Amino acid sequence: EIPLSVVLVTGSIAACYGNYDPIIKTAIELACNGSGAVYDPNANLPYGTCTRQTTPALNCPAGMVLTKADPTTSKVTGVEYTCTSLQQACTDPDEIVIGFNANGTPQCGMAYKPCNPGEILVKNSSGALVCTQINCEADYPITAFNGFNASGGQICNQIPGPTNCGGTNFASQLNTDGSVTCNTAYVQAGGCNPGEFIQGINAAGAINCVKWINLPASCGAGTAIDGVDANGNVTCKAIRRALACDGTRNNHSYNDCRNNGGSIYGAGGGNSHCIFSGAGCPGGWNRCYSFGQQVTNYCDDTSNTYYCDANRVRRYAYAPGGDWSYNNSGQPSTTCYQWTGFPLTSHACYAYAVQTVYTYQTQVGCY
Repeated sequence: EIPLSVVLVTGSIAACYGNYDPIIKTAIELACNGSGAVYDPNANLPYGTCTRQTTPALNCPAGMVLTKADPTTSKVTGVEYTCTSLQQACTDPDEIVIGFNANGTPQCGMAYKPCNPGEILVKNSSGALVCTQINCEADYPITAFNGFNASGGQICNQIPGPTNCGGTNFASQLNTDGSVTCNTAYVQAGGCNPGEFIQGINAAGAINCVKWINLPASCGAGTAIDGVDANGNVTCKAIRRALACDGTRNNHSYNDCRNNGGSIYGAGGGNSHCIFSGAGCPGGWNRCYSFGQQVTNYCDDTSNTYYCDANRVRRYAYAPGGDWSYNNSGQPSTTCYQWTGFPLTSHACYAYAVQTVYTYQTQVGCY
């Protein structure tokens, strides 16, 4: 589209004309685009000019290659091609330039060297890339590839051939190198009991028998597994915790104490004896020191004369620790007297012992 100016006469176009210089200048500027195109408004006035580098520079210095410039800068500079240095193009010494990106930066890749069929490229201990053949095949002994050594050479390991233990021997173990360990296959005559199975054979040829257990397997409270019967069922037995007196244990247990109507004192300790009601231990039980419970007892003095009655006294055998206290104390006692006198002479009263009483023993400690 070209803008024109018109001359109207009574509503009709009488003439038209155009300012061609600005139109041509705008057309040249709009047409000047693309990689390497540069519009210069000061050349070829009044229209300006568009220049484009269409022929690459062919004379790059040594060590440089011709690459295409960055399109963003080439539109301004008009330089579509540039020379790129190959020096420091790839930072890894094992890489080489294998191509260039659109902006001229190099593409790097490993400097692979060609190897023959059956070979692979490896780096040795010196850092050099060498071709190494992978072929450990041999008719005998049979070998297999197992890695590379420091020089890049292959490592081949021998695979042991078939091993015959011979005679009555048998292979009991496969070793890490592929060989086997042979053992004598002699088995002694014998068998396992009911409820057992053969677990193995020892070096002497005797069989090892073990029992089996049927699951689930458990015992009730106060009991523990005591063994396994011929049918694989567990047998249970009451847990016996022996009673003790100052660390000395007898053949009575906690359950024996409870079954005889007693109660446990000091469970788990060195004086874990049994408390029984009464003044003595049951038959077959031993008394543990003076452990027990006591209650105060008393008696009264007696007299047979008028003048000595005033000396009559009630005497007490006090329970140690107070009545109903359980402890390791002896049994206190008290003695009562009968008074006699001679009223016609000195009115003096004399006495002699008539009764000795002890505290009531209500409980005893036994083991």
